[in-house]
Amino acid sequence: MSQNLSQDNQKFSDKNYLFQTWTGRLVVINTIMFVLITLDSGSLFSPGYLSLMKFGAKETLAITHGEWWRLFTPMFLHIGIIHFLLNNAALRIIGRIIEHSVGGFWFLFIYLLSGIFGNICSTMNNFSVGAGASGAIFGLIGTGVFVEYIKEYIRYKKSDTVHYVESDIIDVSEGRKHSFKWIPGPFTFMALINIAIAIILNSIFSMTDSISIGIDNAAHLGGLFAGALLGSVALNKSFRQMKFFPILNKYFILSLFFGISFYFLTLIYETNFIRNQLIKNSQSQDPVYQYLQYSNWLKYDILDPEFRFLRGRLLIKNREYAEGIKDLNYSRSLPDFNDRMDALSEELTKDGDYKGLKLLEKMIKPLDYQ
Repeated sequence: MSQNLSQDNQKFSDKNYLFQTWTGRLVVINTIMFVLITLDSGSLFSPGYLSLMKFGAKETLAITHGEWWRLFTPMFLHIGIIHFLLNNAALRIIGRIIEHSVGGFWFLFIYLLSGIFGNICSTMNNFSVGAGASGAIFGLIGTGVFVEYIKEYIRYKKSDTVHYVESDIIDVSEGRKHSFKWIPGPFTFMALINIAIAIILNSIFSMTDSISIGIDNAAHLGGLFAGALLGSVALNKSFRQMKFFPILNKYFILSLFFGISFYFLTLIYETNFIRNQLIKNSQSQDPVYQYLQYSNWLKYDILDPEFRFLRGRLLIKNREYAEGIKDLNYSRSLPDFNDRMDALSEELTKDGDYKGLKLLEKMIKPLDYQ
């Protein structure tokens, strides 16, 4: 037993961990991908849209239209050297603790599925191009939170007796009864800090459009949830000793996780859901952002009448009449096309754009005789 423990500790030593643990191998993979994307983009700090998309960054419209691998590949990509260094430093510290506790198989299982689930949540929440291991890392933090609460529960209930649990993190010894700690350790503290940051940033963004920070709270919180759930499966033997909610066995928990994931994936691939989300998100942004988002959708579905009208309206209001009229002509199949055109005519009248107004009148006139 002591020999195996010694070999395990040697495996996780600074000298050996890079190639003998999954934590180290993931750091190596992340490093290789960072070098490749830096060479491709020629930038150490900002690789740019084209390079990120080439290497598999998360992009909602691409995923919606079938590029499902973008739910997996972003966790190995990073946007600039600062992002890369921060995430891999966190992975090196947190990963070694969790892998040492649950073993290589469960560590990789939790890391990958938390990363994918985090990207699913991110895809549903925003339409920006995204990349990074944060969702997967927060999955490991979620497992750490679960472990800390098991440890605290056992100490709270049985601190007056010797109680052994098969986990390197959980170590309950004999002692007096004590009050339950609601923040039992560093993993819980990190999780609460991130939740607080998400709430604060969302409050700030709801009050102003002038601030933009590239923190993907949806990916972080999604990964955290997945890691806590999957961690309860990895440590099922320890979990069962808590002696409540007997239905929560590992098969039920895994079924719950995959059921939630499948439901969210169904929403992502339901075009109407994503269309409505995109329109709602875009209309609160500036016209340039709206134009880019509508054009991105039309790259995949060039004849979509809804986005043709929305883009055409923007072009007309920007006095780019030829392209605007072309888009509006493709949107004639909309059931409320005439009503929308009347509303656009009123806007042009208020703006004093009489040239645009005359072009719209010529376009609508043939319809009045049908």
